[in-house]
Amino acid sequence: TITFTHGKHTIKLINKATNANSYVRIGGFKTSKKSWIINEGIIGLSTATLLSRNILDSTLDGTDDVILFMLGTNDRAEAGGVEGFKKRLNDALDKINTLSPNSKIVLMSSTFANTDAPTSPYKFDMGTVDKIIASVAKERNLMFISNYKALAQAFIDGESVLSDGLHLNDLGNKYYYETIRKKLFDY
Repeated sequence: TITFTHGKHTIKLINKATNANSYVRIGGFKTSKKSWIINEGIIGLSTATLLSRNILDSTLDGTDDVILFMLGTNDRAEAGGVEGFKKRLNDALDKINTLSPNSKIVLMSSTFANTDAPTSPYKFDMGTVDKIIASVAKERNLMFISNYKALAQAFIDGESVLSDGLHLNDLGNKYYYETIRKKLFDY
């Protein structure tokens, strides 16, 4: 067992030599990077429901290297308005830091929504969500990915990236993937 910068890993070495007394000197090794993705993207989830249902407790186990965290769309209808959302977002980040203290957290905002403030029940718009998440990321020195801004040009160009006015279709998912990939490889 060897401890690396990004956690503890077990390496299995097998000697397949025919002479049991033979040995090998390890001058280095190559690893394949693997990603394990847990999608807790539950329809209707907000920071309020994330915290009240203890979803983070059942998802994070302290071995997470990178956590992509994107909430806020449904917070537009929660009590407390903008300040309530910002407080709950910080509470959720504090919880993540407790449960997985060595992980790198990447905050993300979602895209435009056809159903937006001041349409009931929404108290603020997705642009505000983007700004709140960006400000929290800056205050906490976290990486921030604005999917809101990344898809702005697609909307301006008349591209159809939403399947129902809120959720992404295949093209929208492709844009998200490209935005996240570019940002993470720069990181």
